[in-house]
Amino acid sequence: IEVVWEEEEERLDLLSIYRESLMSLEEEADSDLAELGRLGPKMKTLTFSLSHFLTMALPVERKHSRGLRDHEFIVTEHDRQGCVAPPTATSAGGAGAASASAIKTEMPLVVICDSLRSAFNVGSIFRTSEC
Repeated sequence: IEVVWEEEEERLDLLSIYRESLMSLEEEADSDLAELGRLGPKMKTLTFSLSHFLTMALPVERKHSRGLRDHEFIVTEHDRQGCVAPPTATSAGGAGAASASAIKTEMPLVVICDSLRSAFNVGSIFRTSEC
């Protein structure tokens, strides 16, 4: 929604869907969903500032965000299949040639971070990328 904020018609359509979605959660048995459902009626109008919308969206983000578990971001041997080993002097053969298992492979990784709202998230990305 925030990406299309300047496009009024599209923004209002998306905000309407967002409000209806929240309101549909009011009668849910799950307490977290029911709590989010109570946010819908608070959106009495759809004409408010972007900062007001982000403040209203924050409880939804908090309820549904979670930290990654190790198995969700650790690179495994299966992930490395198809990666190309960097050329080394010893990989060409000869007396000092390293075994195939000893050659470190590089896996290219591109991280695109859009709309980061917390300096903690930026630090976490840097720490993770150093691994």
